[in-house]
Amino acid sequence: ETDKIEADSFHDATAYFILTSTSASTRTKATYLVGSYAMVLLQCLVAAGLMFGNFLMPCSSHEDCLGGLYCGVAPQICSYCYSPQICDNLTHWRIQTDDDVIINYFEAAGGDASVEDMCGACTNDAGVFVTADEAMTERMTLMGALDWAALCLASTTIAMSIFAEVRQIILGERAVRKHLHDPGVPPTWRRALRVLLFMRMYCFLPFVLATA
Repeated sequence: ETDKIEADSFHDATAYFILTSTSASTRTKATYLVGSYAMVLLQCLVAAGLMFGNFLMPCSSHEDCLGGLYCGVAPQICSYCYSPQICDNLTHWRIQTDDDVIINYFEAAGGDASVEDMCGACTNDAGVFVTADEAMTERMTLMGALDWAALCLASTTIAMSIFAEVRQIILGERAVRKHLHDPGVPPTWRRALRVLLFMRMYCFLPFVLATA
């Protein structure tokens, strides 16, 4: 609990000063609380930027994208290669599929020019259209033992970091509940600390999971 262990992070120190310390001034408590909020907001922004960077990769040419992706015209981001059937007849590609979502997507992206751009970029030298799923499967088959070992090590490290963060959040919530009726801890401080814990659990961690 917060009052029985030494604080091993900035957030723990914030919880200690707000919930337990009898000598900390209001200024000290506010300083640590604002620092924790700033830290969590910065972490959320960085994690969100990494997540959107993974899913919305900017590009200027098809070479900037991985296999199974092509550089779209508007906007210029790497998009998935899919619906190979519409490449069978570029002149009448609209009748090659019954999926209105696909038709509307390419119409909004530039119509015929967009379809020709995708079909040209997603077709390999053998004249075979390679979808995003097929390209991903091919990359996985090329992974060796060391590649899988590195992936497992990275995944384990991320999982342990997330577990540690969740543990600290749960301990923080327990500490708040313990001091729920403590007259020495005003409700405003408890609510502020709970909002901070909520942001760590439901803002920062989901972005981290989406990025991993």
